[in-house]
Amino acid sequence: FGKGPVKLYKDVAEKYGYILAASNQSRNFQIDLVSKAARAVWDDTHPRLTLDSRRIYMMGFSGGARAATMLAIRCQACAVAGVISHGAGYPFPPSDKEHFAYFAFVGDKDFNWSEAVELRRKKEEWGAPYHLRVFDGEHQWAPPAVFEEAIEWLQLKAMQAGVVAPDSSFLDSLFAKTQKDAQNASQQKDAIAQSEAYRTLVSDFSGLKDVTEYQAKLTALKNSADYKQALKKEQEAIDQQRDITQELSSRFARAGDADVDAQLTLRDAIVKGMTELKYQADHGKNVETRLIMTRSFSDLWAQGI
Repeated sequence: FGKGPVKLYKDVAEKYGYILAASNQSRNFQIDLVSKAARAVWDDTHPRLTLDSRRIYMMGFSGGARAATMLAIRCQACAVAGVISHGAGYPFPPSDKEHFAYFAFVGDKDFNWSEAVELRRKKEEWGAPYHLRVFDGEHQWAPPAVFEEAIEWLQLKAMQAGVVAPDSSFLDSLFAKTQKDAQNASQQKDAIAQSEAYRTLVSDFSGLKDVTEYQAKLTALKNSADYKQALKKEQEAIDQQRDITQELSSRFARAGDADVDAQLTLRDAIVKGMTELKYQADHGKNVETRLIMTRSFSDLWAQGI
């Protein structure tokens, strides 16, 4: 229900002067109900509260994240400045024509991890205002301490756009933190995280800080063998999850319309496949394998429901 994330993020919102409003009525796969709920929240908050019309943001989790993105795209009159997405991407293929900033959270064990990664690549290719934060977790709302990063980023983008007056103390602190993120990623030999930090330094601080140094570093990193290898490994993880889930997914799809005998056969195959997958998720030979198996198991579990 809507009160869950409001309570979860209340302290962060109050720290930065944001108002959180949510609906208890919105439901997955019910577009009319989602639209009605969004309109009710809008009509309730705007007459009663003093809001900055230049800083209206949408947020949601899983199916709610898709709904938030859909509303940001389709409601032109809303003039949505940004979307915070948790655990899911777009409800339809993204476009390079979108005007809003987009901050995505996804757990490293989330079955929608591959979707978030592919969206990151498209947004980066388009030069769109975008940030992906992968945290240690499953298909869930981001923890409050991690969520604060999204609010900081929206503050930064508002300053960059001239909507909010630049705060030198805030900018210095966030710039130093992002520099530290880049250093840590370099030490851990995480080329993708390093490129994300450099991209943030270049794209999100442009016009607010001198970013010449980091533009050169970003260009050099993207031309490096380490970065290309990291992208290759990332794609292999995406492909492996799809390959793993494909066969069992087709069995789930067939089970609903099968006769009783066929259902029993499909059931046995599904249970065996899911049991083996869960074992690999818990006992895989390395962290990468366990993450892929965990995402695959959760993906199929959600499909089964």
